[in-house]
Amino acid sequence: MKPMSSGRNVADITVAAKRLVDRMLDRWSNHKKTPAQLKEYRADIVTLMQRRGIDAVEKAVQEARLCRSFFPELGELWELLPPIPESAKPKFPEPDPDCGDCSGSGWKIVELPSATRPGQTEKRAQRCPCKAPITPRPAPVPTPEQHARIVQESVKVPTKVMDPAPAAKTVQTSQPMAARAQEKLDAARRARWQRTEADKETRREATLQDSALRDIGIELPMPPAESGEDPEPETAEIVN
Repeated sequence: MKPMSSGRNVADITVAAKRLVDRMLDRWSNHKKTPAQLKEYRADIVTLMQRRGIDAVEKAVQEARLCRSFFPELGELWELLPPIPESAKPKFPEPDPDCGDCSGSGWKIVELPSATRPGQTEKRAQRCPCKAPITPRPAPVPTPEQHARIVQESVKVPTKVMDPAPAAKTVQTSQPMAARAQEKLDAARRARWQRTEADKETRREATLQDSALRDIGIELPMPPAESGEDPEPETAEIVN
């Protein structure tokens, strides 16, 4: 990130940081920092001013005076700083899309000495120094052979293979009587099958009705005997 010191040199920033820390010590006189810690604190304030600017750090300290009861640390001041404007954020150049090291991603893989394993290397990602060309590259021009092949492929019309027509069915007229007899036989079989299915459907509906009546407690009379004889009539005893 670029320093935001508004053109001021290091000496001016050091003086401003010392003056600001002195005001902070007057405000929070109950601090517990040692002289060595205060020296490091002033150095951190100088670094913070170099990164974010003197005015921004002074405004953060002013906010801390209103909302902090104890001596603010650098992390607390960082939270009170205003957001970084977009114009101050670092902008990296656009990578070259045809770069052989990063393939246009802006990052390349390099091997560096390992910090934890002496004598060995490890792979890390680094920013690639490539830059996109200012003027766009010209489009590749095809050779005469390539141009002729492209034209030939573009005008080639695909041919569709049609399926052969089905053969016409021939009606045998040499045996008209046998054909009519077969049709009658088929019609009789269909009629018999339809009657059988209708009887099955009738019996199924009757069975469903009987089951429904039994479910509600209605007892049905016994069916007639299979021998064909009429059942005896029910008689009731008459009491005088």
